[in-house]
Amino acid sequence: MIRSSVVLLFVLCLSFLSQAQSPTNDCHCADDFAFVTNYLENHYSGFESNVKTSNRTAYDQLKSSLAKQVNQPLNHIQCLQLLKQYTSFFRDHHLSMVIGSQSPAVNEKDAETVEKFKQSAVFKDCERVPMDSSAIYAYLATSTDPIEGVYDEANYRIAVMKNKTALRDYYGIVLKSKTPLWEKGQVKMEIKQLSDTSYQSLLYMRNHSVNAGTFANTNPVTALFAAIKIFPREQGGGTTIDYSMPMRRDWFVFQNLDDSTNYVYIGTFDGALRGKFDSAYKAIMPQLKQRPNLIIDVRSNGGGSDMCWRELAHLMYTQPFQLDHWEYFSSSEIIKRYQEILAKVKKDPKAYGKGIARHYQHVLKLLKKGKPGTFVSAGNPGKYINIAVAKPKRIILMYNRQSASSAEGLILQGLHSNKVLTFGENSGGYIAFGNIMTVRTPSGFLLNSGTHRVPARVQYEMTGIPPKVKANPSEDWIEQARKLWGKVN
Repeated sequence: MIRSSVVLLFVLCLSFLSQAQSPTNDCHCADDFAFVTNYLENHYSGFESNVKTSNRTAYDQLKSSLAKQVNQPLNHIQCLQLLKQYTSFFRDHHLSMVIGSQSPAVNEKDAETVEKFKQSAVFKDCERVPMDSSAIYAYLATSTDPIEGVYDEANYRIAVMKNKTALRDYYGIVLKSKTPLWEKGQVKMEIKQLSDTSYQSLLYMRNHSVNAGTFANTNPVTALFAAIKIFPREQGGGTTIDYSMPMRRDWFVFQNLDDSTNYVYIGTFDGALRGKFDSAYKAIMPQLKQRPNLIIDVRSNGGGSDMCWRELAHLMYTQPFQLDHWEYFSSSEIIKRYQEILAKVKKDPKAYGKGIARHYQHVLKLLKKGKPGTFVSAGNPGKYINIAVAKPKRIILMYNRQSASSAEGLILQGLHSNKVLTFGENSGGYIAFGNIMTVRTPSGFLLNSGTHRVPARVQYEMTGIPPKVKANPSEDWIEQARKLWGKVN
């Protein structure tokens, strides 16, 4: 009875605190909302694919509801949350909104700099919750909500609990911090549930800048960052290992698993690493062509440049196939965005590389020929033709929900090969809309939206590319893959 009273008092205290906070009206959210809705309805390559006759009523209802909410007194973060609710209607992972000005990095090794940061409005305005660790653990011990609990991450221990307001359903409170920039009781994250498996989040970074996002996952906390739930324990005891995630390691790893099997892990296709990729492929390619089996692991590879996986695509190749058709959306604002980026390229051609200016000039020529509000074909992409290599004979391409964008381009290449078996879980689904351009809203938010689409890939946007063989989440993925060679070919 005493424990129940403590928990009730604790919950009431948190509820009172959240209700007592009143936002300051430091942005004109209605202006931003009007700007964003107009821009996406008229200058976004994904609008037509996402708003159809079947869901137009739902779209209009959401827009009407949010139009009322944005007229309330709101601060920048609250306004951003409402704008994100609007953009989350679109099945487009690349569509995003961020706060235009973020906090600079803080030198944590310099005591004077840290103290100055703690005196800043950014630090002082961070929401705090009265800390009572015993009450928190007592409350969580009786919780049946799978999201609530205590989570450990490399730098923080966070208690995630229900705290329902108009803009959130859960928040994460810092229990321990290895960085002086965060203290016990500060709110590190906020989560709002949009559907059974869809969430909106605000994650406050190390320097207290805001990272806002929407995503689909059974547990939004582990989706936000690499955290392990340590309390309450899952039934059966012990900490659950998430085998879908790769081991923490360098961005590029090559191993000989046995006499017949090579393994390559690639954590990014960042174009800035192009030179390092060239060197890495040159070093390992002779060995890759000596053994019959190859595992390519792109788990949690968020993408980058397609040029960084061309060597791997060559190993996969078995026969010619038709490349996907691209098309650009023509509008006055999209033309302006391409003119802006072309001007930047011309000012510093070396930084952007050869042929980039010519590419943007070609796109602008296409866009200006097109009727505003319509799509313009990028032309016939033709067929992909290469020379098949004898080895490796069998390739397993492993990926997870965090494998996205250009990493998914590699996966699509693998689907055209007779010697590739895809394995894991659905990819991220960041693949239908691209050539992202940025525009600033009246209050300074940055809206990032697509200017082209690949119709054949719309089916994979958000849902991801399903693997041929689903991985067992409770077993080591690499060991599972090594048992699948008989299913390749």
